[in-house]
Amino acid sequence: MKKWSIRLSILLGLLLSLIILISYVAESQFLGDSDYLEGVFTSKGISYKENNESINNHPIRWISTGNDSSSVLTLLFHGAPGSWRDFESYITDSTIISKTKIVVLDRPGYGSSDYGRAEPSIIKQQDIAHQIVDRYPQDSIIVIGYSYGGPVAGSYAARHPEKVKGILLLAPVIAPEGEKIFWFNHVLRWPIMSLILPEYINVANVEKLHHSQALQEIKDDWGKIKAPVIHMHCMDDWIAPYHENTDWAQRQITKARYTLINWEGDSHFLPNQIKDKISPTIHELLD
Repeated sequence: MKKWSIRLSILLGLLLSLIILISYVAESQFLGDSDYLEGVFTSKGISYKENNESINNHPIRWISTGNDSSSVLTLLFHGAPGSWRDFESYITDSTIISKTKIVVLDRPGYGSSDYGRAEPSIIKQQDIAHQIVDRYPQDSIIVIGYSYGGPVAGSYAARHPEKVKGILLLAPVIAPEGEKIFWFNHVLRWPIMSLILPEYINVANVEKLHHSQALQEIKDDWGKIKAPVIHMHCMDDWIAPYHENTDWAQRQITKARYTLINWEGDSHFLPNQIKDKISPTIHELLD
């Protein structure tokens, strides 16, 4: 029995070490540093600007690209964890950026936006985005939110209805009662775990544990949305449960045209996996 206990301890130790190693290897995906950013755009001959500024006591990084003369600005909110790289293939797509000015920010705590310090308030996050967008002259805004970015997009649209003309929600986590807390979310709160794991995991965990409360704080926003909403969601999504989130959307979004696009499958990572479905929808909103 003692041998089995030792073997189990060794196995668990190796498994934890592997998880930590993979987490650090994946960290670059959630940083998207300046050198990588420059390489992505210059390799495709696309002009862009990397912006860094302190907003509401958070150092915020956002990338702007696309057509300056367009009357439409497209604002993108990534998931948790995530960064501007969630939308890398879209902001470098010549057919999309020819039609719109694009702004994509690293949400607080991710990428180069105050990396490691979470801002669990959705209301404060959308206000940061508003202060950024307010610098651009475009007449109207299309808002796109993926996963955790979905409720940030929805709150933004509700609070700035005079400019938002369309909303795309990609597997959004928006129902307060549908927020799933897993056993490992509690383990990740242990001080030792926060010391040994990358910062993006700690930030995502803080957002996760506070998400239900943050969603409650914006629950009345959904009824204020007036722009058309397109909601794309896999039916077997286990991270953002399909029925809880689509039912919530259909109950709460009462003043806007709401379109649900669903399909069989359990994918949650929509931006990278179904660009062939998402891109035509973006064009629909822009056109």
